[in-house]
Amino acid sequence: MCLHLKLQIVSPTKLSASGMVNNEQVYRGIIDCLTRTYREGGIRGLYRGVGTNLNQLISISRIFVSYITVAFVMQTS
Repeated sequence: MCLHLKLQIVSPTKLSASGMVNNEQVYRGIIDCLTRTYREGGIRGLYRGVGTNLNQLISISRIFVSYITVAFVMQTS
C-alpha cells in the first residue's frame, strides 16, 4: 500500500475548524473529539449541522431527478 501525503495551505479559520486553536491541537484523535463533543453538547452536539447537509442533498437530488425525467420524456417523444 502506498501512502501519499499532500501539502495544503489553509487559512487560520480552517485550522480552527479542524481542531487547531492558536497552533495548538485541541483533540488527540477522533475518539477524543467525539467524547468531548458528546460531553459538551450531548447527542444533539454530534448531529449539529446535519440539517444543512441534508438540505443540500435533497436539492441536488431534485435536480438529478428532474434531469432524468426530462431525458426520459425526450427519448420517448
